[in-house]
Amino acid sequence: MAKVNKRTPRGLIKRAIDAIQDGLTQMGISWNDVDWEKVQATKLHRIIVIASGFEHMPFTERQQVVWRIIERALSPKDQLMISMILTLTPEEAKPDNRQGK
Repeated sequence: MAKVNKRTPRGLIKRAIDAIQDGLTQMGISWNDVDWEKVQATKLHRIIVIASGFEHMPFTERQQVVWRIIERALSPKDQLMISMILTLTPEEAKPDNRQGK
């Protein structure tokens, strides 16, 4: 198995995803999926968190929870590699429910 260098962008994103999954689980927030995508023509990444545990949480609270996890897991310099974190419920993540259809 290939080793992931934790200093590379892919290693950084793996650390972020693992931290989000562990952090949400420790807080008792059920999560369905945590994924990422590269922002084209940049060195930045987006993280997408889909969690049924977000269903009764306001958007701002979801963001605060996930960014607090990231702040504990990554250095301030590494945090700059994340352009945004989307926090969605499974229902919000369905293609039929996206705005701008």
